[in-house]
Amino acid sequence: MNSTAKDKYDALFTELRIDLLYSYLPIIIWMMLLAIVGTLGNIITIIFYGKRNKPSSTDIFIRYLAAIDFLVCSVLMWGTIADMFTIVNFASNIGCKFMYFFDHWIVVTSVLILWIISIDRYKKICTPFKKQFTARAAKIIVLVLFGMSLANSVRDFVTIEVIELNLTTFDPKVPDVQGHYCSNSDDNHLEIVILLFHLLDLLMILGVFLTFAYTYGNVLLTVRKQNKKKSQGFKGSAKQQISGADMKQKEQESGDEDLENSDNFSFYNLSMDTSKQDTDPQETSQTDVRISFEGESVDSMGIVLKKSKPDNDQRAADLKITQRIAKRIKKMKVRKSQMNLTIMMFAVSVGYVICFTPYFIVIVIRQVTVTNEEELAPWVQFLLRSPFWNSVVNPVIFCVFNPQYRKYVKSIFGRCLYKQSYCLQQ
Repeated sequence: MNSTAKDKYDALFTELRIDLLYSYLPIIIWMMLLAIVGTLGNIITIIFYGKRNKPSSTDIFIRYLAAIDFLVCSVLMWGTIADMFTIVNFASNIGCKFMYFFDHWIVVTSVLILWIISIDRYKKICTPFKKQFTARAAKIIVLVLFGMSLANSVRDFVTIEVIELNLTTFDPKVPDVQGHYCSNSDDNHLEIVILLFHLLDLLMILGVFLTFAYTYGNVLLTVRKQNKKKSQGFKGSAKQQISGADMKQKEQESGDEDLENSDNFSFYNLSMDTSKQDTDPQETSQTDVRISFEGESVDSMGIVLKKSKPDNDQRAADLKITQRIAKRIKKMKVRKSQMNLTIMMFAVSVGYVICFTPYFIVIVIRQVTVTNEEELAPWVQFLLRSPFWNSVVNPVIFCVFNPQYRKYVKSIFGRCLYKQSYCLQQ
């Protein structure tokens, strides 16, 4: 190829690169916005769940999930943005392998943490009296999952490489130019190996989906049963209260009748104060009569003078009732908190399914077809990056379903706005 032909070849290749870059511009802007939002959101999540004095196993899992998502948003997403700038001119084969390795490792770790969170919620809601994950066990489990994901991702150093890709031009004299694209190896000897690894990924994702369906499905059934028992208990207690009120009313009515019909009315304690008779004879007719009836001191005019203090047995009974009510309220608050947390993590799992489904559809298409320039289509590149969205969605879901988290986010932005307005005033 002479210098003129080479210059024309390079010009056509550059033109194709620029055309692709323009077509990827909406995706690049979208990924940049997601990276910024996800980075800030996951930093807030790490701080929020990290400041608790006695974190539960779920708090530990969420904290590590946020740390993984932070790496995705702050490092990996910017790496995939850079990839779109050099998508058909990927020069480094080692760089290609490392990029896929880290993407695979971190994203799969995030998936496995979501998987173990679903099991943790199932244990806490459906089997609360059996052995639960402790905070220490949660940390060990995350490290194990991190190692499993690492072992699963090492294969990318073998199956991923820079391949040559023919790109069609609009010049009849030079119908195509050659680009370099980071993707699965086109080596025929690795075709079966790549297929097996993709099947392994598919089985893992299906296993995670089935686990979500089983755990959160049983949680839903358990909650429905508990709500049914509660409603039945409330109805029973309401009936008892109504019957008890009727009995009291009947007893009071019968007591009033007895008092009206009785000729010999007697009180518990009757005392007459005649101390003034010696000093003033005119006041002897106005004898001060004081009656103590059921703990109340009443004068002759029916005015309550004082109320006697309840005995120790009554105090102890009242204290037991108060403690019992407080304990029940506390249990109800804990149960409600656990349920809200379960709903939140279920929403996170649904977000995971939505984000990963398009990716695996494209992966299946890639597996059954030969890699060509059709894979460079914007919609394909957009869906290939859909797993990254899950790392951005998680903090948004936390903000929607956790009122304390939402309040914490509002306080942070409120302080930032206050400082900004204060600086402007100065």
